[in-house]
Amino acid sequence: MFMKSNLAFIFIGIVAFLIVIQSKIALLSFIPGGFCGAALTAASGVSDVKGYLLVALSLVAGAVLGYVSELGAGVLAKKPSA
Repeated sequence: MFMKSNLAFIFIGIVAFLIVIQSKIALLSFIPGGFCGAALTAASGVSDVKGYLLVALSLVAGAVLGYVSELGAGVLAKKPSA
């Protein structure tokens, strides 16, 4: 039991390192989003492929909605040209 929890901590450290490294890529540079996605995946407790596909679909849908809302905010924030 003790060894299993130690491996989990090591795995979390590796994932955190990879999330920070991926921030060098412009498209993946939002670090809090990476940590939220990793936490969602870990907390979902899925044990089969279907569960992971649903988590991935949820993450993609959230990313698309976030992108669309950012575009909408940009349109609303533009000042009309005089």
